[in-house]
Amino acid sequence: MPGSTGNKSGAASEASGAAQSGAAAQGGQATYSKEQLDRLVAEAVAAEKVKYADYDTYKDKAAKYDAAEAAGKSELQKATDRAAALQAEVDKMKAAAAVSSIRAKVAAEMHVPESLLMGSTEEECRKHAKAIQDFAGKTDYPAVKDSGETGGSGGATSPRDAFASWFNL
Repeated sequence: MPGSTGNKSGAASEASGAAQSGAAAQGGQATYSKEQLDRLVAEAVAAEKVKYADYDTYKDKAAKYDAAEAAGKSELQKATDRAAALQAEVDKMKAAAAVSSIRAKVAAEMHVPESLLMGSTEEECRKHAKAIQDFAGKTDYPAVKDSGETGGSGGATSPRDAFASWFNL
């Protein structure tokens, strides 16, 4: 084709140029036969199809890229969640070790068994240890006449007589 630019859209523009020159000769209005119009539309559609011939390929590549990116994000999210769970577990263990250390220190200082102490701060443990000491130091036992010994000093020989003498019966 003379004057062709080497692509299919050049043929469409050449045909439209010929039609326009024919229209100019007829007084400014272009008239086309059905065959000419069909050919012009088919050439224009073919030219557009050439522009987007790789559309499906690019669309598939974009879908694969999006899927890979989503999979990568989900793997990253899984790793992030796992790291957060492990960090929470480490923090919990550190807190338990700190409480155990506080209880051991208070137990040693206040001479109270560590297993009896409650509380998570040193102040709470000290209050609890003091309460344990106060309870353990109580001597609210009933007074016994002969210090709880049977026989000899009370003069009673049977348990019945010993009880009677203890309670002044």
